[in-house]
Amino acid sequence: MFGLVHSQTGDPAAAIASSDRARQLSPFDPMLFAPLGARAMALVRMRRFEEAAEWGMKAAARPNAARAYSRDRGICPGARRTP
Repeated sequence: MFGLVHSQTGDPAAAIASSDRARQLSPFDPMLFAPLGARAMALVRMRRFEEAAEWGMKAAARPNAARAYSRDRGICPGARRTP
């Protein structure tokens, strides 16, 4: 998950390297959307918007991506809105 940290703290080159390494180490990871998304965010920081969009679409297309970012389930179940 270092790719996400690097992409958020302003080191996009390290984010891309970390993201690529994570994908090499665990190509069948059910949370593979995370390094793909981190790579997309790093590319946005580098102003490479077309490439970022492609990687963002790859991240969104992965199984579990929608569930992890939903308000009702996934990695942030406490973020649910109350009526």
